[in-house]
Amino acid sequence: MVKHMRQLQQGITLIELLVVLTIIGILLVVAIPLTSSWVDSGRVSEARARLVQSYSQVKGLALRNAQKAQGSTAAASLVIDTANAKIYACEGPASSCTSTLAKWSAGYPAGVAFSYIASSGTETTLASLELSSLGLPITAATSYKTSKGTQNETFTLQ
Repeated sequence: MVKHMRQLQQGITLIELLVVLTIIGILLVVAIPLTSSWVDSGRVSEARARLVQSYSQVKGLALRNAQKAQGSTAAASLVIDTANAKIYACEGPASSCTSTLAKWSAGYPAGVAFSYIASSGTETTLASLELSSLGLPITAATSYKTSKGTQNETFTLQ
C-alpha cells in the first residue's frame, strides 16, 4: 500500500501575489483621476461660497455708504487677490482697496479662477467688483463663474 502524503500549502504563490498587485494597480489608475476631479469640485464650491459671502459683505458696506458715493461711483468694492488666495471687501473703489484697508477678508482654495459673464456673453477674469450706493454692481455682468481644472460652477449674485 502506497501512502500518499498530502502537502498543505502555506502562504501564497508568486502568481497570486502578482495578480493581486495588478488588480490594485488598475484600481489606482482608475481612482486617481476621479479623486482629483472630486477634490477640484469641492474647491470650486468652496470658492463660490466665499465669493457669495464676500458679495454680501460688500453689499452691506455699499448700502451703508460711508464714502458718501453717488450715482455710479463705487461705494464699496470686492477685490480678489490671486497671489494670496484672498478676497477683500473695502469701502470705496477697488483701486484703493488693499489688505490693510479691508473691512472684511476671507481665503479661498488656491488655483480657483473667478470670472464674470457679460450680457454680450463674453467671459472675463474677475479681479474686482464695485457696487454703487444702491448695492448694485457697477459692471454689467449677468453671471459669475468659479473654475478649477474641468470643474466649474456658474451662478448669479443677488
